[in-house]
Amino acid sequence: MTHLKHSESSLLHAIMQLARLRGCIVIRRNNGAVKINNRFVRFGMSGLPDLHGYTPDGTPFEIEVKAEKGRLSPAQIERIEELKQHNVRVAVLRSIDEAVIFFDQVNDFLKNKGAKNEKTITA
Repeated sequence: MTHLKHSESSLLHAIMQLARLRGCIVIRRNNGAVKINNRFVRFGMSGLPDLHGYTPDGTPFEIEVKAEKGRLSPAQIERIEELKQHNVRVAVLRSIDEAVIFFDQVNDFLKNKGAKNEKTITA
């Protein structure tokens, strides 16, 4: 596979398509703020990963999408650690190649579910 550079937005959409091709349900989270009448209204929870999904058997996963040189914010680091402590599969993905590896690992985990006591899958 080749390691192509993508914008964060195009990478996010490609990962969503890959997840769906692998039989997963995937939901894009929108977090941020909007200015309404000279006030900022915040929505979403700070630090939550970009994508929330379920494998074909209903196992939840979370994906934070970052550009090749993108950095996690302190809130993102904290939220990812919190999710890992609750046995949620979490990955920070920077390329479609990493996404393929992540979903391959998810599939391997599902095939051997219960045989291993893995908390997270990271690419």
